[in-house]
Amino acid sequence: MFLLRAYVVLCFLIVGVLAVFTSPLMALGALMGCVFLGLAILHPLSILGFLALYFPLEPFLMKFVPDELFVLIRFAPEVLLYLIVGIAIAHHIARRRAIPPSPINLPFVLFLATLFASTIINLVEPSVALVGIRQIVRFMLVFFAVLFLCPSKQFIRQLTIFLLFLVGLEAVLGVSQFVIGEPLDAFLFPSEGRFLGEITLAPNAFHFWDPGSRVFATLGRYDRLGTFLAFFLLLAIGALYEIKKPTLSRDVLILLLVGLPALALTYSRSGWFGFLMGFLVMAWWLKRDRRVRVAALSFAIIIGGYLALSGLAVRSLVDTPAQPIAERFFEAFSYERWAGEYYGVGRLFWIVNTPLHVIPTAPLFGHGPGQFGGGAVSALRNTRVYDELRLPFGIAGTEGYVDNNWLSIWGETGTIGLVLYLWMLGALLHYALRVWREAKDPAVRALALGFVGALCAFGINAFLAISMKILSVHKYYADRDGASHYQLEVNRLLEARGHEVIPFGMKTEETLPSPWSEFFLSSVETRHPSWSLRAFKTVGRMLYSREARRQLHTLVHVAAPDVAHLHNIYTQISPSIFPVLRRHEIPTVMTVHDYHLVAPNYMLWSHGRVEDLSRSGIARATLSRFHKGSFAASFLQAFVFKLHKRLRLYERGVDRFICPSTFVKDVMQRAGYAGDVLVVVPHFVETKDKRPVYDGDGSVLFVGRFTEEKGVLFVLELARALPDVRFVLAGDGPLWNEVERQSFHLENVRLTGWADRSKLRELYQAASLVLVPSLWPEVFGLVALEGMAYGKPVLASRMGGLPEVVLDQKTGRVLPAGSVSVWKRAIRELLADESRRMLYAKNARQDAEVRFSPTRHIADLLEVFASVL
Repeated sequence: MFLLRAYVVLCFLIVGVLAVFTSPLMALGALMGCVFLGLAILHPLSILGFLALYFPLEPFLMKFVPDELFVLIRFAPEVLLYLIVGIAIAHHIARRRAIPPSPINLPFVLFLATLFASTIINLVEPSVALVGIRQIVRFMLVFFAVLFLCPSKQFIRQLTIFLLFLVGLEAVLGVSQFVIGEPLDAFLFPSEGRFLGEITLAPNAFHFWDPGSRVFATLGRYDRLGTFLAFFLLLAIGALYEIKKPTLSRDVLILLLVGLPALALTYSRSGWFGFLMGFLVMAWWLKRDRRVRVAALSFAIIIGGYLALSGLAVRSLVDTPAQPIAERFFEAFSYERWAGEYYGVGRLFWIVNTPLHVIPTAPLFGHGPGQFGGGAVSALRNTRVYDELRLPFGIAGTEGYVDNNWLSIWGETGTIGLVLYLWMLGALLHYALRVWREAKDPAVRALALGFVGALCAFGINAFLAISMKILSVHKYYADRDGASHYQLEVNRLLEARGHEVIPFGMKTEETLPSPWSEFFLSSVETRHPSWSLRAFKTVGRMLYSREARRQLHTLVHVAAPDVAHLHNIYTQISPSIFPVLRRHEIPTVMTVHDYHLVAPNYMLWSHGRVEDLSRSGIARATLSRFHKGSFAASFLQAFVFKLHKRLRLYERGVDRFICPSTFVKDVMQRAGYAGDVLVVVPHFVETKDKRPVYDGDGSVLFVGRFTEEKGVLFVLELARALPDVRFVLAGDGPLWNEVERQSFHLENVRLTGWADRSKLRELYQAASLVLVPSLWPEVFGLVALEGMAYGKPVLASRMGGLPEVVLDQKTGRVLPAGSVSVWKRAIRELLADESRRMLYAKNARQDAEVRFSPTRHIADLLEVFASVL
């Protein structure tokens, strides 16, 4: 009693000191710590039960913890766990009791010895080794805490009931998310990152899927909820088989009726397949339940019938935000998904490369705890082993995190450690089977049977997961132009494959919502150049932006991306970001959208003709007013180009340049860029939402900006030469008034103005031909590709990358730019020859589906990323 009173007085003294010298919140945290510490000493089992119920709720509850208390509360449960184990061992020693026997005592001791031997052999720093060992063994300690505390059957029964009630609550929350959607998602989702200096306590999080489509309840991630539900639903099925009580059977059936739909709605394949494996082991193998065998065979027949009747292309399935549940299931067997995992440095990459490159360099004892996998390496950003072996830093997107699975343990503890770990799992499985066969108590048999299923699920769960972090940098984060649209579409496809995309750009009125927008830059004005004071900010941004460097440094520190994918950064962001990326050792890939890297006139167009001003002096370029018809804009553009070119900023800052066409690659090589850093990856078109209409109403369609280089005035010349052919012009731009004036007396010309996606769909489907009469060397030709996707023959200029998109005499015609007579004859011939037009149309659609598919593009893009990691 004296010690208890002294402890209470000491606690109040500590709380009082903290309240006076720090803050009331710290005092409150200390008071809570004292209460839990006292309970851990007096009633350790009650703390053990509390932790079992608290851990599933922790991700949600931590949202509401102030920053001052976050570190304390984040690690307090783990400290309590260690304390409980220590108290239990101390009680045994004090009472001179023997160590309770268990099937894993010997392999666990040997496993600990292997960890310490690996630490010594690899000269791992003690602090790093301690963090790594903690990451591996912390949950093993739960087993020994229960073993030493010897809880009564009544305690285990009550705790099991509470846990199954919590499972029901999580399942109800999950189903509610599916019904309610975004409001409940936003309330439950823990999105804010927390950091302690350089150490990540809780990373920034966001979900790419549609609200309500993947449920996660209070666990913060859909895969965590899937694993949680799978394990405990297997325990519930064990109770259903072994305990023959009508009321209990009813309650378990209710739990399964709610829990199984919630498990399905998590979209967690690791949870699905883990549950299926555990259930089949329990019901098919152990219980020999004929009903389950018939159901399993029926399920297999249904799957086969669905594949046969639906025509689902399993090979090409990839993850998408609004993916149907059937596609999610079959995607596990998709070649494209596995290819994406390998080239995107996902789980498959490490399944292949861990035994090939990691284990041979340290086969017996591994590379040491905290050196290869698990959260410890990720939190500490410990790249030593990865740097030595020249491997990318962990599973892409979760730096150093090859997960706490077989690969992580194998790499850190070697083959000896992995064998001992498997020995522990095998011993537990064997012991659980023996208890299930020999126990007389139905409740014990139920728990043992459920535990067997859960262990089987654990084996499956340890291999399934993916992720990648890609920093996507572009001046706009909005659908403003072709480059912006491409960036958004690529980001969507990468996120659909399970990768995390972190955008970085300017804040404008059109900027799309993003959890990373707080790191975006202030906007600068470039559309109306002048010599005004306001222009000085633009000039500074073009030359070197301290704001861009500062903001990106903060973003990279928080997000820790694996690779940077750059788009147009020239004027609004500047090369000032390259030192930040180099400092953080982030490989950089840049997609080339224009000719900014080879000439100040980044379209190679000036005063109505193709012209390369790369070798022109600054004075001559300024006097030519090549850029926006302005002396000021032309001077700045030429000066900045010359400066950056002289300093070779892009050549030094970018590891790979992605060229949309061979033509662009050749231009860049002639400008002095090394051929080995130039990779050709053509753009893509999504054909799923574009229904082809191979015949049309006889009209000819032009889509694009109304500018001279796009050939819009040339289309009007064609309209005058072909008065019996209807021309439809969709777009807007600087020449709108001129186009409107010239077309006023042309009855065969219709101007639609700017058209949104739905309007463009109508125009494409109605047309018989699509014209791309560009007078400048197009980098690629997305309009041509769009027309092909809708099943239209395309007539394109022999300029830039267009001949690589449109195949002459196969998917359309490739014609000399600006030749009215040649274009007139080609249009007449195709409109008159229906069979040839239909052949071109079908070839065009097929070419768009095969050569320019999103799947192929993303696979090529991920391969480029992998080449620089």
